[in-house]
Amino acid sequence: MHKIAFSAVALCTLGLLAGCGGRADLAPATGVVTFKGEPVEDAKVMLHPLDGGPRNSYGTTNAKGEFKLSTFGMNDGALVGRHAVTVSKVDPDSLPKLDTSELSTKGYSGASYEAMMGPGAAARNAKKIKHIIPEKYETKEKSGIEVDVVKGEKNHFPLDISE
Repeated sequence: MHKIAFSAVALCTLGLLAGCGGRADLAPATGVVTFKGEPVEDAKVMLHPLDGGPRNSYGTTNAKGEFKLSTFGMNDGALVGRHAVTVSKVDPDSLPKLDTSELSTKGYSGASYEAMMGPGAAARNAKKIKHIIPEKYETKEKSGIEVDVVKGEKNHFPLDISE
């Protein structure tokens, strides 16, 4: 019985050590998002490794526009290296809604489902979405924002979007 318990502990310890190995290249990273000089609450920020790294980092801004980045766990930072940055925020009231009154009797079907998922839905819904942050900042190819995350440095990124 002791051999089984010892083996289980040894395997768990090895698993933890192996799992932590990929996190060695993380560094704490924070920032603030402003749009036309004003802080943006609930904006989604993502860092995309330009070297094809294994994972994006992400964060959501608070009422002051501040964010902390997470990669593997909450607020653990971003991968060290150069990143393209995307920032997005849409008006939640402009997003398509699903009529939940139909769900209990029809499941995911009926007119509201067709409006959201039926033919041409993407085009119809895209026209209705109101972007608080200009849409170009949602894609790493168009945002034009890049940052360097450096181990041992502050890594605080003020992202002022002025257009």
